[in-house]
Amino acid sequence: MQEFLHDVPDVLYKYRDWNNPNHKRLLESQELYFSSIDQFNDPFDGTIPYRYKPEELTEENIFLKYYQITKRGYPNWKEEQIHEHCFHYQQMGHFHDEKYMDDFEADTLKQINQDFGIVCLCKERDNFLLWSHYSNSHKGFCVGFNKKLLFEDTGAGFAHMQYEEELPTLNLFDNVFETFKKLIGTKSKTWKYEDEYRLTRIYYSRTKVILRKETVVEIILGCKMEQAEKFNILDLAAREYPHARVYDMKLSKTKFEIEIMQIR
Repeated sequence: MQEFLHDVPDVLYKYRDWNNPNHKRLLESQELYFSSIDQFNDPFDGTIPYRYKPEELTEENIFLKYYQITKRGYPNWKEEQIHEHCFHYQQMGHFHDEKYMDDFEADTLKQINQDFGIVCLCKERDNFLLWSHYSNSHKGFCVGFNKKLLFEDTGAGFAHMQYEEELPTLNLFDNVFETFKKLIGTKSKTWKYEDEYRLTRIYYSRTKVILRKETVVEIILGCKMEQAEKFNILDLAAREYPHARVYDMKLSKTKFEIEIMQIR
């Protein structure tokens, strides 16, 4: 397990809106929702073009690519059969056919959307913009998870998002994991402020997972949250999460910042 978690922060955070019944269930019922990629607010999520690096698309490389695919799919075929099969597909010119690649891309991204469940997390509990964008303009709350228990509860893999100026291109000989990582693990530098970590699990698209209460280790209240709602969460935390640390966010009196204060 350690090899999967060594570069993941000990506590990961998710910003939520207490006025959203689905979000409330994270604390009330320990429900963590795995979204499909088409539910995200970045229009490039799940739509990155499936394009290989042009310099790699030599005839020799294309033949070798088909050879790898065929060898893996038909391990009992003789070499002569494999070569005939690869030569046939090489002559069809799919890698240089724009329409074929567009259709292949659409099918691939459709499959990703149908199969892969994703939870978006971050490593900061005091990120001003994240409070603004994902926690009802600071009126909501934030939950901190123990990374080890979160991994055990969900069986999902962690991925740290990469932020680039240009859309990624694929290496012809990337394996499935490397291709998947580029397609759903790359975002524009516009989103770099999020410094996002993602939990991903196949066949968990739009699926809920029930966490252990111990997995929740921090609860943070937004600086503009109504006082009555804060008391409701404090009562809930006392009953269900006596082990968790609870914090309140306050506006700084000297800087354009929010400050965190532990209240339990």
